[in-house]
Amino acid sequence: MSIGLLGLDASNPILSDQHEMSSVDSTYLRQAAVGPASLRNLDGLFADYNDGDSSSSEDSETENTQMFIYRALTLDRKLTSNTVPFIIDSYAKWITRNVLDPVKLVKLNRGFIFRRLERSEATRSATILKANVLRIFLNSSASTIDHIPVLSLLTNSVRDGITAIKTRKPLPKSNTNEILDAIENIMELMHVYELSNPLSDAIQLIEASAPVYRHARPEPLGQPVNLRLCLLHPDIFIRFFPAMDILFSLRTGRPMCLKYTIEDLPEPQENPSGDDDTGLHWMYGIPDQILILLAKINMLREEFGTDVDQSIIDSLRAQVERFKPITSTSENPLTNIMGTTIQESWRHVMYIFISMGLGGVNTADPLVVQPLKRFIKILKNSRPMRKQDMFLIWPMVIAGVSAVRHKDRDLIQRRMLGLKECSQPGTCGFDSIQIMSEIWARSDAEMRPAVWMDLRFAALKVTGM
Repeated sequence: MSIGLLGLDASNPILSDQHEMSSVDSTYLRQAAVGPASLRNLDGLFADYNDGDSSSSEDSETENTQMFIYRALTLDRKLTSNTVPFIIDSYAKWITRNVLDPVKLVKLNRGFIFRRLERSEATRSATILKANVLRIFLNSSASTIDHIPVLSLLTNSVRDGITAIKTRKPLPKSNTNEILDAIENIMELMHVYELSNPLSDAIQLIEASAPVYRHARPEPLGQPVNLRLCLLHPDIFIRFFPAMDILFSLRTGRPMCLKYTIEDLPEPQENPSGDDDTGLHWMYGIPDQILILLAKINMLREEFGTDVDQSIIDSLRAQVERFKPITSTSENPLTNIMGTTIQESWRHVMYIFISMGLGGVNTADPLVVQPLKRFIKILKNSRPMRKQDMFLIWPMVIAGVSAVRHKDRDLIQRRMLGLKECSQPGTCGFDSIQIMSEIWARSDAEMRPAVWMDLRFAALKVTGM
């Protein structure tokens, strides 16, 4: 497919010969090991329009996703006729494969693609590049795509946006749209990195983009960000950053990049009838209440380690006990079943995280052994499904830290290795498996139960960070 068919503008700096990689990576984003790309050599980099076979279930969801996107369609005469269908098809297939409830996402943000195509030449080009990255990823049998030149172009455009904002002091209020554009680009790249790049890349992207995100929030600089307001924000990209900050801190034992003020969200039953559109539970399956609890635990660990008052630990356990799974309202019954499974899995591993992360107990303690048994039972009773297991990766990482019996370790490892995004070196998922293996090897060699600090040492060894 030629570059012209995709509506790319040769005058845009991210596609021109004058666009050069900085010799110093000021935003810590890894530069792909490819030569400079230009319009002359971009032909042939883009995926063919036709895909291979996919499951009938995913085909049906993709059609529904495309239908909702097309309802928001406003054609732009600057775009050639083939560009919009290509972009929509790429995004729809990606969303269907990597979002728990894809139709919910599109309903919430159905005008997103068209706003980006109409806003400016820069956002137009970035959107087209992202569509091509998604298509290459979807068509590839491998998971890692960091050596594809078009991904290098997308990464460089995101890095340039971060640098432009971070070097502008003071940042004028009139640049709000520029900041929001940058956050959208960052979070879209993060979604790709999460599935296709090493953990170190994802961590570096979060670190580099934290100051940009901070400029988008109303709290005075130097003050914590209100997490509740972030999760209730109508813009899903504003919700997305703190979720990644919290979850990757959990996954690696590293401190979060931002400080948050923590206010409890309303209980699900207190929300207006049918209003389950806040947070990101429809995207990742993790309820907002659990995400806030994770942030609380992360912040307590950063400040006190395991020297936390027992009354606080008891209060956190009581909050987990009171947690009621959100009743999903997806049009797909299987999505509702998967959502319940994922939420119950989170409930059990939260007991593990509280006990090990704040209470300082080891994997031999009944406070860890019992919830691990309940989680393993859920894992055994649920058949492996790609979409469900994708969102069980996070709970499986927590369970993996606490697993002692070889059959439990094997079950967790098999379920993760059943995912393309975990089975191939150079991915976040594969790195997480390596981290778990390092924890097991170290604790077994020292003939002792594992403790939560082992996660930090293992992550440092595997990722170098």
